[in-house]
Amino acid sequence: MARGLDLKPRSLIKNIPSPQQQWKLPVKQWIHELYEKKTGKVHGKKRHTAQSLKQDEPAANGAIPLQAYADELSLMPDNEHSTQEVTTMADWEKYSDELQDDNELPCLPESPLYREIREENQRTQKRQEEFRLAAEAVARAFGQISGVESVVLFGSVAQPLQEEKSRYRKYRRAGISMLHECKDIDLAVWVSDSSCLQAMQKARSRAVNQLWQEHGVGVAHHQVDIFIMEPGSNRYLGRLCTYSQCPKGKPECRVPDCGSTPHLRQHEDFKLNTSALTLDRTVLLV
Repeated sequence: MARGLDLKPRSLIKNIPSPQQQWKLPVKQWIHELYEKKTGKVHGKKRHTAQSLKQDEPAANGAIPLQAYADELSLMPDNEHSTQEVTTMADWEKYSDELQDDNELPCLPESPLYREIREENQRTQKRQEEFRLAAEAVARAFGQISGVESVVLFGSVAQPLQEEKSRYRKYRRAGISMLHECKDIDLAVWVSDSSCLQAMQKARSRAVNQLWQEHGVGVAHHQVDIFIMEPGSNRYLGRLCTYSQCPKGKPECRVPDCGSTPHLRQHEDFKLNTSALTLDRTVLLV
């Protein structure tokens, strides 16, 4: 049945439930369910559940003997791990940790882990919406400052969230992708007069504070990253500093040319990728 589902021994090993995963079926019954869903054929008469199997599983000193699991897996000869090497769940976890993340199987939709990831994706989408509200509030505040010509939102907040491999190990091992997490807000601001940078600092702080007081949306001012651009040439000049005093005397203030224009911060070896500012990847706010 596993071969009929295009599964390899490594995939089966990676999906052996640990003692903390009592909600997961043993591999044999799990394969039966997948096979039944794909082909519509029922294998055997008895249907197993994680709860019923839990009562039958032997345990010794907190570790589950795995000879039964090895027998159920029916590992093919080309598998690199011999069943004689494995006697406890700790051994299986040791081997599975060394395996690569390829050929993993998706978690079943009804599993708690799947629901956990779905809730995490919902939180990620809500956070992106909050970042967009903050970006609009800051852009409106900038629009009232003389010297600010245009404000553009770019980066992950400006685009639909894409699924990607999770950076969390337990999610990667489940084989489920997660939505990209927005860390901050990226605004490109075209400024014709650099003397307005300090006014922009104050406007940014007022905008995020007001957003919290009126709507309960919490975004810190340092999470709103302002990229200062030169009108006409579209040349990147630097970022709006988060310190009210310039220079502040911090280690980052020692970067060459940082503070040569007050409140304009430079980052060593940083170059803005202009492809991030194309029309199809940005949102014009002002």
